[in-house]
Amino acid sequence: MDVLEHNGETYQRQGDSWINIKTSIKPPLVIIRELNLKWSAMPRSGSPAPVKSTGARPKKHPGRDFMGLKEYDFSTDTTGTHWRREETLKGLLTHRLSTATGRNFESRAISYRPQVLIGEPPRFDKANVGGFNLRKAKFNFRLDEKKARYSLYIEKSDKPMDATWEWPIFLEALQKPEIVSYLEGLMENLGLHFHIELTEKEKKVSYREFAVHHEGSLVFLEEAEQSPITWNELFITLKEIRDTDWCDVNLGCVMSKEEAIDRGAEIATPVVDLYLALLRLYDACKRKE
Repeated sequence: MDVLEHNGETYQRQGDSWINIKTSIKPPLVIIRELNLKWSAMPRSGSPAPVKSTGARPKKHPGRDFMGLKEYDFSTDTTGTHWRREETLKGLLTHRLSTATGRNFESRAISYRPQVLIGEPPRFDKANVGGFNLRKAKFNFRLDEKKARYSLYIEKSDKPMDATWEWPIFLEALQKPEIVSYLEGLMENLGLHFHIELTEKEKKVSYREFAVHHEGSLVFLEEAEQSPITWNELFITLKEIRDTDWCDVNLGCVMSKEEAIDRGAEIATPVVDLYLALLRLYDACKRKE
């Protein structure tokens, strides 16, 4: 029963009006309006009490605004693009990877570059200089004018590397038979390939890209006439990079601009599936405590 006190009188709600319990008379309209205001502000049975607004905006679900990549996203310039935001593709990839693994992944958009890196918090540098987050292996998503590249990404410094760099651990992993067998399977079944970007001391930049050729050997994609190399030869090639040269290595896939646009928001599915497939190598690059 809805009963309210007002100016020493007790009133009971009947329909859209009120009745004075003592006199059974309907009060004047001005009192009815005041009673309705009081009644509207009261918490209902089974309903939560009104909560004061803090002025904060409700938190958006990561990636909920992402509808797909656009033609203008495929550029080396990030001006006017939105996919690197938490509420679009950047957030969607991170959220899906965290949900699938039960682990806490986060992401960083790289300053002035159409690139996002994803990893667990310890894989990011505290300084986060320029957003580049060096030293440790991470998952990568990057666009250029023609394609999307998604991969596991690791860097070698052109200066002395301390124990916080995971490059030496990555090289060690490439020597383990169980890791090699696992990577061969991924390269054959998922079409993964290595992309190596070498920046020499003299600032000369070179690229090499290769995939599994046959019987577990590797072949450079741009050098069809070259004999396949072994995994050990790949290890030696990477290990013998000069201390003064910088090297970026991606192991992953590329998707054409046309396919990436056509997939719409579902581009996140093959990308996260690849990250999950490479999770074993990502974990293998961690330094044992």
